[in-house]
Parts: sequence; C-alpha cells; structure tokens
Amino acid sequence: MPLSLRYVCHSEIGLVRKNNQDSGYASPTMLFVADGMGGAAAGDLASTVAARALQDADGHFEGEQMLDVLVETLARANDTIADLVVADQSLEGMGTTVCGGMFDGKSLGIAHIGDSRGYIVRDGHLMRLTRDHSWVQQLIDEGRITEDEALTHPHRSLILRVLNGQPVIEPEFDLIDLQDGDRLLFCSDGLCGLVDDEQIGVALQNPDLDNVMEILIDAAHTGGGVDNITIILADLLAESVTPQEPVLLGAAVTREIPATTRPTTSLEADEETEDTLRIDRSDSRLSRTPMPLDPDAGERARYKPTIAKRKGRWFRFALAVLVPVVAIVAGLSVWYGYTRNLYFVGASDDVVTIFRGVPDQVGDVRLYEVYEKQETRVADLPPMWAEKVRGRQFPTGNLENARTTVGELEQFAAECVKTREERAKATQTPSPTPVATSPSASSVSAAPSLGTRPATAGTISAAPTGSASDPTTDATPSGATEGC
Repeated sequence: MPLSLRYVCHSEIGLVRKNNQDSGYASPTMLFVADGMGGAAAGDLASTVAARALQDADGHFEGEQMLDVLVETLARANDTIADLVVADQSLEGMGTTVCGGMFDGKSLGIAHIGDSRGYIVRDGHLMRLTRDHSWVQQLIDEGRITEDEALTHPHRSLILRVLNGQPVIEPEFDLIDLQDGDRLLFCSDGLCGLVDDEQIGVALQNPDLDNVMEILIDAAHTGGGVDNITIILADLLAESVTPQEPVLLGAAVTREIPATTRPTTSLEADEETEDTLRIDRSDSRLSRTPMPLDPDAGERARYKPTIAKRKGRWFRFALAVLVPVVAIVAGLSVWYGYTRNLYFVGASDDVVTIFRGVPDQVGDVRLYEVYEKQETRVADLPPMWAEKVRGRQFPTGNLENARTTVGELEQFAAECVKTREERAKATQTPSPTPVATSPSASSVSAAPSLGTRPATAGTISAAPTGSASDPTTDATPSGATEGC
C-alpha cells in the first residue's frame, strides 16, 4: 500500500525584516521551500518564480521520472529569472534557494540549491537530506570551523549556489526511499540558521505536527527572528488519508510575476530540431543546448575517412579541456556578480569605510573593494570597536545595513571623544587645597574618576540609532565606550 503525506506549513516575516522574501509550495505529491535574496532587487520575486514553477510542474510521477521533472522545472525557473532581469535591469542580483522533494507514494525525489535545508527523522534519529551550498559549509567540510561556530560565523549568510538567471546552475538531485513513520522537515535558514540541529531534533520528537511547528517557530524567535521563517513539516503514513489541498506560502501568495517575452530564434522555429534539456546529474549542471534530432548521424560518423576521425578526436579533446574552463569562468562570473551586492564595514587609511565584496582573498587577489569612505576616524572609536573595524568583522549584507552600522560607529566615536575630552579637562583642573577640619571632610578626596563605567560585552546591533547628549545615559550600550 502506498504511503500518504500529512503536512503542516508556515511562512512569516520574522521579527526584524520588513517583508517576506520566502516562498513555498506543498501538496500531497510535492513539498518545497524557496528563500529569495537580493533585497531591493526583488528576492521575493525570485522565490515566487521558483514556487510557481514547481506548482505548475506538480503531478504524479514515479522514481527517476520525478528527478527529470525537477531538473526541467528548475531550469525553466532559472530561465524565467534571466528573462525578468533582461526586461528590468534593476532586478540584477536577485536569486533564490530551492529545497524540497517530489513524492510518489514510496520515494522522494529531492532537488536542492542554496542553504535552505531538508531533514528526515527515522526511528527517532535526525538526519540531514541536504548539504548547504554556503561558504561556512565549505569551511566545515575543510575542518576549519565547527557546526556550532558556523551558527555565529560573520559570513554565514554567504551562499555559493542559487537560482539567479545565470547560464549555468548547479543544483543537487537525489532519490531516497521512504517508510511508514518517517517525518520530513524542509525550512529556510530563518530556522536552521538560528536553531541548531540538536534543538530541531528534540522538537521533532513531539508526536503532534502542530505542536512541533509551534516549538520550532518559538525557537527561531528566541534565536533572534532576524530572517524570514518558512517551515514545511510532513508525516509519512501507511494508511490512506484524504488528500490535503495544495497550498502556496509566503511571497508566492501575493507577488505578481511580470510578463516577459522570450524572442523566438530560427533554431526554435525549425521543425527538424527541438530545444532539449541536456541533463548530467553526475555534474549537477543544467544548460539548454540545441540537440539535432538526426538518428543517422552516428552511423555516418562511423564511416567517415580516417583523417576526419582524427580531427574529431582532437575536437573532442579540445572540448574536454575547454568545457571545464568555460564552466569555471562562468562560475567565477556568477560569484563576482553575487559579491557585487554584498557590503561590509572595515578600515581604510584609518577611517571607517564601507567595502563592497567579501572580506577575504584568494592568494594575493582581494575579493573586495572600497565603496565609500566615512569621516569617522578609527582612532576615535573605543578600542573594542576599533579592533573589530580594523579586523573587518562587520559583514552587513546589503548597503542599507552597512550605512546603519556606520552611523552607530559614528555615535560610538563621538561618545568616546567626548569622554576623553572630559577626562583631559578633569586632569588639567588644579586640585583644591585640602582643609583638615574633620575625618569625614577629608574623605571627599576619594571621588571616582570620570568616564568609568561597568564593562559588559556589547554588540553593535544592540546600539540604538538615536543620538545621545550624555555618555552616561542608556543611549549608548553598556561597554560601548569602554577604554576611551
């Protein structure tokens, strides 16, 4: 008897973001989440394109056929994103993760690109179904950081693969068998980026799916709720259940996809050829390449003169060398385009500076450039913040966040300068001649020095954006001017 799905879904903005760029789609035969990115460049549109393409492709397929459908669907979604960018250049930089699976009653065809995640609980044990396509996952694989360190790593939001309209995309596909009692979870990093696997695993032990959902949402909020949160939970049941209604989630519910017109080429109009998707799951790369429909081509090639065969071998050898080079160049191009939308705060010429790119380098090649220098001197900052700025420890994501961080650093510098000036004035003021009148009067000379305050750990995100005229008020976080 085939298995059935019972699922619950949730998508929300979170506690910090202003809009929901996540999307999702769930049905009795398909479960997917898509986390859009690009900020003003319409990440919500990219995730909507992916969710709607998956909705359109939904149906009953079996085994390897499910993977073929998913390959074609992600390629089609990627093409649509490319068309939208061509039609409106302001959308350049948008992209989306995709993570989920297609269900045939006994197995799950998985498609995954980005850092959204899939999990399965079987016999009480939690296992990941996907591997993040992210910078921190690469560091974990190389043994340079741990899973726990990845949760707070400054570059944890840096994704290496997404659907973004580029000619070459590298999703991963897999086919797994399911059994009665399995529980599935697909989520955006609004959950798995803030809540570790141990907490997720404990939550998934609760027998009631609705309760599990509440526990996971509360855990994401407790972790800060700094990102959109999209979660799809599903139980595999051996009994026959009434199929649930398909449901779209998040941005895909309301976001409109602008109409685009893809030009028709003479090749597409030729009845002797068709635009066929060439699939190589071992390489996990998708590209649309015209493939001639000529069943006799192989036989003709067998009977060509010897010299022609030699040329063919050289041609194939050249292709074997050039194709990987072209793929690497294309990958670097995608990477470069992605980093053009990332910003961080550091120091240049001893002033606070906004950089574009990522604070790293490959060999002698820097992956960043100066974008905007500020007037705030690093030397005016409290030592703790000055060290962080010089160490480029403020990856902010988009430009708006970078400028917010710069404003907070400017406030810290002003408070620190004021504290130093007051301390300097205090040391220059002549001490009054002590008057020995009584023991109680002489104790006045033990007044505390200016500018001392309890030192506590602070983070720049805790700093308010408003100004403060008194450095001892709560306008500046405790410890912000420590060491001034």
